[in-house]
Amino acid sequence: MQAVGAEHRQRAVIEAVLPNGRYRVRLEGGRSVLAHLGGRARTDLVRLLPGDAVTVELAGLDPGRARIVGGARPPAG
Repeated sequence: MQAVGAEHRQRAVIEAVLPNGRYRVRLEGGRSVLAHLGGRARTDLVRLLPGDAVTVELAGLDPGRARIVGGARPPAG
């Protein structure tokens, strides 16, 4: 069983940090969307910088919006 919204998840890279906890992210396809932290990432006070790889969940009604649901794990070592 897939999680809700799993079909709308994509890999992305942070382009810019914007005011009010928002981020400009570039999706794998090259499209740029506005995203905010969602779920546990917001409560754990996650800090993201330009160039960080993340997983985003695209909004169903607005293709220009997304929610950041996870980050890439740093390389071991």
